[in-house]
Amino acid sequence: MNIHRATPTPAIMKSLKTTDIILRLHLLRKISFLMHAEQSRLLAVGQQRMARIFAKDEEEVEALRTQLSTRIPDPFLLAALGSERLLRTDRKWESSIAAEASYVGWKFLVLKATVKLGTPSSSAALNGTTTLEHWQNSLDDLLWPRGVVLWAESDKGGLLEQQATGLVWRGTWWVVASPGLAWSELPIEKIPGWVPESKVEWRVIEVPCGNSNQDKTNQV
Repeated sequence: MNIHRATPTPAIMKSLKTTDIILRLHLLRKISFLMHAEQSRLLAVGQQRMARIFAKDEEEVEALRTQLSTRIPDPFLLAALGSERLLRTDRKWESSIAAEASYVGWKFLVLKATVKLGTPSSSAALNGTTTLEHWQNSLDDLLWPRGVVLWAESDKGGLLEQQATGLVWRGTWWVVASPGLAWSELPIEKIPGWVPESKVEWRVIEVPCGNSNQDKTNQV
């Protein structure tokens, strides 16, 4: 795979709007995660050579992140979302997306919902369960192209109940969304796996205006 063919030229970079950058970062993050998962699978079955190829491709996708986004979370954003969340070594993509979203004035939201988690199988939809990955992907589809899921966390007492079909799990999804998105009207209850008896709660995270236009070379 020749990732370099997708490398944006300086002229393209200059013409990109910040909202375009947010969406491109989100798509590249998905590609990067898929590459990493495939690399882990190949290592597990002893295919080291192929795993090294995917590792190299993952590095090239990561290089695209640093070319697309030149901003880092400012102190105001770190205080609002928590530096322990944004500065984790495994959340470089999320950190870039959050910094770009803050710069362009997107809202930061927290969604709380209860879902029934099962195993990844074709029968999951039949017994009313889902996987965390599938549920988050469905939420992404509802938000696109005016919002992006940053990450998911377990809410307090996240594991509510063990059922025959899976685990009932209370989670929080951290989201960035454009001001034009009617996030409170999204049909969250229609996502497969949502527990009908549960509440869907949205909360806005207030982020004071600061200087988000910081060059990422200052990042540790």
